[in-house]
Amino acid sequence: MPFPAIALLDSFIRGDEHPLSDGGQWTAFPCPDARAGGGPGEAPQVKNNRCTSVFGWGEGEYSAYWNPSVFADIAAAFRQEPQFPWLVGGGGEEPGEKARLYVRLKKVTATEFTGYFLQLEKDTETEGKWKITLRKFVAPSVASTVLREVTLASGVANGDLWGITAIGTILQMWHKKGAGAWEELAEPVTDASFAEGWTGVGVRGTATRAGVQDFEAGQAETKEEKEAKEKAAKEKAEEEEQHKPNNTPVTKFQPDAPGVRLLLPPTRVRIGR
Repeated sequence: MPFPAIALLDSFIRGDEHPLSDGGQWTAFPCPDARAGGGPGEAPQVKNNRCTSVFGWGEGEYSAYWNPSVFADIAAAFRQEPQFPWLVGGGGEEPGEKARLYVRLKKVTATEFTGYFLQLEKDTETEGKWKITLRKFVAPSVASTVLREVTLASGVANGDLWGITAIGTILQMWHKKGAGAWEELAEPVTDASFAEGWTGVGVRGTATRAGVQDFEAGQAETKEEKEAKEKAAKEKAEEEEQHKPNNTPVTKFQPDAPGVRLLLPPTRVRIGR
């Protein structure tokens, strides 16, 4: 099935804002993975019309979730930093600039969360290529588990969209190049660890460079729900077509039915001389 149509929740295109809030609709949470350099448990900021980290490499990841809604079957996406190329890190425990897109995020203790996330990064572990991973994290572990990993040497540009869908137990990573169509990245993953939760973003790197825009999210339909909705819409359209004034349904004539009189037009009989 194609990537679902979802709503733009926050473009991040506004005046600088620290911390990220948008009228109280974002809530900070601590980074769940030590591989990202830990995290201060603070929200990102809005700077130069994008969601970005607050300081730099040593501070770890800045993360926040969209608090107005909890989603079960969900599609979420963000736009890769459209202005600057991402920097490559030093490998090992010093990763490059990265961004994360969280779904089914849940708070289990005051400082621990569970959920899934898509991670976008460039680092020397892949020789500066783009590495996109689908991961899950389960409290109290400080490390995430890789469910699927894709490395792209080309075909990635500033301003691309990246997405994730979690429908039932099926999780899928997505990529949209510029004005092109959404494309699946690798095979989907089946995992039943988490059923619902918040959605959010995390960013790490140089505050003046790394960031994302256009955070989108919404309820995604299962295949069965989509088919049922299409069937209902088709049946409704057919019914409306049948009841249009100039399209009266034709019924079979039954001359022997009670109360039916057969009226024939008068005929002219010619009598010979």
